Amino acid sequence: MLRFVLAAALLSGCYLSHGREEAVDVDAGTRRDSGIRVDAATPDARVEGCTGVRLAETRLIEGAPSVTPRLVALPGGDVGVVHVSRDGSPTRVRFDRLDATLTPISSGTVATDSFTWAEPVSLDGALFVAWGLAGDEGSVLQPVDADGAPNGPRSIVPLQHPSVLRAAAGSLFWMAFDMREDNTLVMAHVEPSGELSHPPARVPLGRYGSGHGAIARPDRRSHVITYPREGPRGVRNAYVSALDATGALGPERMLGEDGDQLALPVRLGERLVVVHHGDALVLQVTDADSLELLERFVHPARDSRPFFVGALGGRLLVGHATEGELRMDDFGAELATEHARIVIRPDGPRVNGPSGSVLETPGALYLAVGTVSGTETRPLIARIVCTFD
Repeated sequence: MLRFVLAAALLSGCYLSHGREEAVDVDAGTRRDSGIRVDAATPDARVEGCTGVRLAETRLIEGAPSVTPRLVALPGGDVGVVHVSRDGSPTRVRFDRLDATLTPISSGTVATDSFTWAEPVSLDGALFVAWGLAGDEGSVLQPVDADGAPNGPRSIVPLQHPSVLRAAAGSLFWMAFDMREDNTLVMAHVEPSGELSHPPARVPLGRYGSGHGAIARPDRRSHVITYPREGPRGVRNAYVSALDATGALGPERMLGEDGDQLALPVRLGERLVVVHHGDALVLQVTDADSLELLERFVHPARDSRPFFVGALGGRLLVGHATEGELRMDDFGAELATEHARIVIRPDGPRVNGPSGSVLETPGALYLAVGTVSGTETRPLIARIVCTFD
């Protein structure tokens, strides 16, 4: 069962650890039996008493070169990978189904008319994939089955393609990044029919704004949103706000004056943590209702921006890519110390930001990143599990 799905738009990052580093050399081959199998953990592996994390296995997605992988939970513990091909314009939206240990089950094409990346979402047992059309023609919302095959009529949503797509209470939370001379976040709740539940809400961001995110509050009737915003000109800091089911925004709170390049939310047990990064890497515990700032943990800045945050077994994980490898830092539950790092080094292809996707399940954390080898680009999927001392 999917608890929280986190995503970020247009991010990358790296850092030399001050803590213990756990490096794993990965053979990320493309054969059906390729990838690494470090353990034999079951999909519903326990996380109570989790004292650390480790890499379980990886998988390179086969087929034509593709980019921007996004993850979605499927029935029975399977994992869906939505990505777009690089073999034309418009591009093909592809859907790969893997089991919980990343063994391929099926692969197919959702559509052939995408001009953007695609975002999947699961809403009350129904699956949808959204992508953008050419120009200002809006976006497509397509219902699909667990193998990615369309199983109903598509709807046209009068918004740009989503950079974040989340399940809400009976509808979808849709966040689009409108890139102009001055950028804007455009958000609305969208019915499964494609109709908007309320007029779009807008948050001006200035000349920046990539590195934004959203996470549902427990009742799914409102979402906490996080973003960097410019103001005054040349100064960029992180903010947290919220959008409810009526389209009302606020309250908005600035997270600090750290010159932030990103702000990403994650649920850590009962706590909401906003990770922002600029002059320092800051882990900020925030009240999910009032958005009051409760605790602040400051760590050295990474060399460049992280591109995912996630939680497993009550431990906060922050990931970034550098020198062709994926690095994941474990800040545990108390957030004050960097406990360890997992380093995933593909054999051949290089991890290539700047985008990625995270899927949290009860027994594992799944990551999806792009890789490049020469001119070939393919998604790499990794499964992270708990360790127990």
